[in-house]
This record gives sequence, C-alpha cells and structure tokens, in this order.
Amino acid sequence: MQINDFLTWQMLAGFSCMAAAVGVLTQFFKGLFDKLPVRVPTRAVSYIFALLLLFGTTYFTADAGASEYFLCPVNAVFVSFSSNGAFDFIKSLSDKGDGDA
Repeated sequence: MQINDFLTWQMLAGFSCMAAAVGVLTQFFKGLFDKLPVRVPTRAVSYIFALLLLFGTTYFTADAGASEYFLCPVNAVFVSFSSNGAFDFIKSLSDKGDGDA
C-alpha cells in the first residue's frame, strides 16, 4: 500500500469507510457552517457530505446509470444517520467517563 492509497474511491464505496469519512468531514468543517448568518444543523451538514461523497463514489467507481444516482439521496440518509450515531455514542462515552453507554 502506497501513501497515495490511504483512501481510494473503491475503499470509500464501503459503508463503514463512507460513514467514517462523513463523520470526519462533518467534524472538521462544521465550524465553517457555524459562521453563516443562518444556522445550519450539524445533521444537515452530515447529510450534505454523505450525498456529495456518494455521488462522487458512484461516478468514479461504477458504470452507473440513472438508477444508481437516484439511490444516492436515500443511501445518504443511512450513511448520515450511522455517522451521527457513532459520534453521539463516542461523545456519550467521553461525557460519562465510566464507559457505560
């Protein structure tokens, strides 16, 4: 594995890798959305990143027709929910300090 292959479109096509990437991007960029004059919920930011990554992954990894692109908004809901849930779980562990969820 070369250093350029740390994250590839093929790896990103997997559900767990996609959810992790959405979580990282959301946490990294959510501060930019806080500075907008209109409040944008973090869950909406997560959905936007999931949708963009799914469209990109579909474009770069599959010989996709229209049907694959129509599923991207639905799949983005699942990716966004799992990413948000993982973040909430980790945050609850760090808030309690004792390891009980």
